[in-house]
Amino acid sequence: MKVSVNRVNGDGSTQEFEYTTNLDGKSYPIIGQGPYGADSIAANLTAPNTIESTLSKDGKVVATATTVVSSNGKVLTITTKGTDAHGKAFTNVGAYDKQ
Repeated sequence: MKVSVNRVNGDGSTQEFEYTTNLDGKSYPIIGQGPYGADSIAANLTAPNTIESTLSKDGKVVATATTVVSSNGKVLTITTKGTDAHGKAFTNVGAYDKQ
């Protein structure tokens, strides 16, 4: 799976990163400004419509994510959990509708 992201954040800043993973649980590098400062990702296909990912920086886990495509293929939901730079736990949920 190859992922390439170029986005504008709510505060107007931009973020660009990309990675390629074989969905085999092994760690692969993230090029650019990875989410949550991550420099690598390990991902597994755990069901036909679900990917479990672990984002790490310098070998330390910074977040985990569950990505699910709905059974009709029209909604992608990404639930991310981790600890921010201040040690506070967070959960983010993003839902994307296919246009």
